[in-house]
Amino acid sequence: MMLRKWEDLPQEMRTGEVRPYYDLLRKKQGSLLCKRLFDILASLVLLVLLAVVSVELIRVYGQLDSAKSQRETMSQELEQQKKENSALESDLSKAGDEEFIKGLAKDQLGLAEDGERIFYDVNH
Repeated sequence: MMLRKWEDLPQEMRTGEVRPYYDLLRKKQGSLLCKRLFDILASLVLLVLLAVVSVELIRVYGQLDSAKSQRETMSQELEQQKKENSALESDLSKAGDEEFIKGLAKDQLGLAEDGERIFYDVNH
């Protein structure tokens, strides 16, 4: 903001009533310029800080999405493990049951009792 010379002002503004205000502005022109520069500098500093905070916030939101996805995966794995543990506990509770043990031997090991025949379905 540059202050015009008194002679460059329009004729209707060069009056005795305006002159004291003009002189006051002329005296404070340096401090007004310093204030203006300080305002611009402060605005730039705040803008840089805001940009840094915004970038960090975006990065944190990205990590949050990743963590949510990982939590969901872990939750599904936990449920699967609970089901598997439950099945193993059920099998363990039948450890003394002879029929259960025979069934495991037939299904998992392919064993048969005397006189039994095992047929394999080769079509599937």
